[in-house]
Amino acid sequence: MTGDIEDFPALNPLPCYKVDVEDGMVYVSIQQRDLMYSSRYSRLIIPTPSYKTDETFVVIGGGPAAAICLEYLRRFGFTGRLLAFMKDAELPYDRTRLNDNLAVDVNTILLRNQEFYDQMRAEVFLSTSVVHMSAKDKTLVRSDGGVTSFDKVFIATGCEAKRLSQDVPGAMDAIGGDIAYAPLHPYFNTTTTGSHYQIAQVHGKTAASNMLGKPEPLKTIPFINVSLGEINLQYAGWIKNVDNVEIIGSLNEMKFAAYYMVGDKATGIVTCRLPGLASKFAESIHMEKYVQRHALHDHAWSQHLFTCDVHDRDMDYDLDLDKLREMGLVPFHIKHCSWWKLEEHHRDFIFENSINPPKRLSQDVPGAMDAIGMFYLRTPSDANAIYAALNEDLDLVVVGSSYLAMEMAVSCLPHVNSLTMISRSAYPFHKVFGQVLGRRLLNFYKDKGIIMRTSVKVVKVEMNPDTLAMTGIILSDDSIIRTQMVIVCVGDTFATRFLKGSGVEMTPEGAVPVDQYLTTNIPTEQNG
Repeated sequence: MTGDIEDFPALNPLPCYKVDVEDGMVYVSIQQRDLMYSSRYSRLIIPTPSYKTDETFVVIGGGPAAAICLEYLRRFGFTGRLLAFMKDAELPYDRTRLNDNLAVDVNTILLRNQEFYDQMRAEVFLSTSVVHMSAKDKTLVRSDGGVTSFDKVFIATGCEAKRLSQDVPGAMDAIGGDIAYAPLHPYFNTTTTGSHYQIAQVHGKTAASNMLGKPEPLKTIPFINVSLGEINLQYAGWIKNVDNVEIIGSLNEMKFAAYYMVGDKATGIVTCRLPGLASKFAESIHMEKYVQRHALHDHAWSQHLFTCDVHDRDMDYDLDLDKLREMGLVPFHIKHCSWWKLEEHHRDFIFENSINPPKRLSQDVPGAMDAIGMFYLRTPSDANAIYAALNEDLDLVVVGSSYLAMEMAVSCLPHVNSLTMISRSAYPFHKVFGQVLGRRLLNFYKDKGIIMRTSVKVVKVEMNPDTLAMTGIILSDDSIIRTQMVIVCVGDTFATRFLKGSGVEMTPEGAVPVDQYLTTNIPTEQNG
């Protein structure tokens, strides 16, 4: 047992100590200096150099993929010059923490502090972006006008928040993070972009290994946690292009496991109030012990997550559940525990079949660029500004139905007078989780007092012509919502404009196709 990371999103390995048992006593050996640190990697230990070189490696980007790549280049033994150019004014931080903590102090969510990067001899340039790169000449032009030469580069610039008024038509050694159109675990047999914290971390480690000539293919299982106030949704696997869904538990009570099926095999899972089950599913795929349809019951019940002795695939849904409870046949906290085969939902089970590009808007929205009261969330300063603008008299509008929008709504609700959500989809998470869960989540939000306006879009922002203060928005059904503040969460655009003309191949949407080693169409030293 080493405690080392097998897969992300864990940032630090578990501490391990020498343990001896003598005469019935357990003795744990630990160095006193290690007691000063909360984790194994709080104090960086550079391993014995295994890649001695005078080369210069550059990392472009300031998210988790960039941070992990920097760290693992040193851990894997790289001794050359290591540069990082980050557009943000802050060191890499956990962006997922912004949604539910708008008043956050960025220093509390940094992945690593400045001392850590100083120890690893990484030269980090904040508030510095790359405006052009030449793969042929191996040079890049920085936003401050300087030019940097490199031997190898890892590009992990991620995405930028899409503006409500935009209609964006699509806009080496290694590409990673949100912008990489890359393979997942071979089990899923798919290639996609993934704006997921955990996938970005995997890309960072994989890129570091491959830049050092140690081929390591991508082999990760997506894992996402969505915080919706008092409940969390956990998603593991891949849930696009599925045939149907099998649900065990209770959608009504928001305690369930939804298995997404392709034929007889489960390729993904979404759980609610069942901690550990999504992780167990991911572990099963990692160990090549794939979950089949006939084994779903055993998988869900294996950790005693449901304590129910009644299980009948053909259970009559019209049974008097109160009577069953009185008879002691059904636990009080579970309304039913039968399999929902969901034939009645199958034809409506819709997923977006695409390479997961950023969501597009069909037209410019008049007033969106000028009105005071339009907010976007991308940085800690954005989060702080949103928090400062909230007040108990505010009628707030959140535009979007993505992870960010749904988490944002729950976070803001206690601080405002009313909250309305605007969604172009019929249900929240419609293109992510499908219609069945989307319908239940729609009702969940309505029950919280959130006004849900679905299947509409914003076509105009109204404002006071003298002060430019927002006064309302007009929707595609000609209805008007009076509001002084709108938070826009309509998707992202790939931050890859600087790659145009660089020689690096891109998709029309701005993503960068890569192979299982995260290498682009530009030949590199590690793969000849």
